[in-house]
Amino acid sequence: MNNNLLILGLDLLIFQLGPNTYEKYILRKHIEKVMFVCNNYSWENYSGKEGMEFFSKDMQRILYLNDIKYNIQYIKENKVISKGYIDRINDIKTDGKKAQISLVSRRIITDIKSTADFKTLMVISLYKENNKWIIDNIIFSKKEVL
Repeated sequence: MNNNLLILGLDLLIFQLGPNTYEKYILRKHIEKVMFVCNNYSWENYSGKEGMEFFSKDMQRILYLNDIKYNIQYIKENKVISKGYIDRINDIKTDGKKAQISLVSRRIITDIKSTADFKTLMVISLYKENNKWIIDNIIFSKKEVL
């Protein structure tokens, strides 16, 4: 069977299950893309703005703009390579205009001195603007995640 037909069939099935289920599917795919873009980079091509377009203006200032020169310098000097992905999604809540996603991410960060491999529980709040989901807040858990 053609993979494109299979994917189209799954999309149609999810859509038929209801708008909330389809919106959760869209949010899941969106957050997977965000996590990939933001957390997979190498010191060789790091710009400091990876994934910036997925965040609100306030979050851009917090995560990107305040320390961008320092971050770029540190990553290049220490030859940082980052790999990251979603380990699991615990919950997705949405009303179609706002959403909240609880997930566990996994990061493997290597530099000239060491490698760190860790998981983080986070709750991500989003809102919909011009038919696009925008991240407005992230709460990181301080507890160790297994």
